[in-house]
Amino acid sequence: MDYDLWLRIASFNKIALVPEVLAFYHHHDGEQITKNRLKIALNHWRIQKQFLINHPEISHQLGTKKIGEITLGELSHRAFSSYWNRDLVTAHTLFRNILIRFYFKTADLKYLIPALLPYKLYKHLIQKTDSWTTHNRN
Repeated sequence: MDYDLWLRIASFNKIALVPEVLAFYHHHDGEQITKNRLKIALNHWRIQKQFLINHPEISHQLGTKKIGEITLGELSHRAFSSYWNRDLVTAHTLFRNILIRFYFKTADLKYLIPALLPYKLYKHLIQKTDSWTTHNRN
């Protein structure tokens, strides 16, 4: 919700940095979305898509290539970041999303294709690859 608000504000208004704290965020019990990288990435992407649907003039101005970079490109970046940090649940789901939308380079396929496996097999494959790599370094 915060991202959606800032996207709408910054797209149509000038914003300025204020050198003092004007608000505090209260953390309450329960799951914070900021702790769930998968939810953050998917919500961010959905908000971008909805914003562009609601504002076709901005979509037209940006063009297809730029829209891909800022939407699916960001999703891809988050997927690879999750993969390298071994947040495999997030990487698995985001890689699948990238694959079905055909937003990848040929070199990316060695990371994306294993995500077609069910999660348990995917996790097992990555863990075996990690242990094999570690074993062969020593």
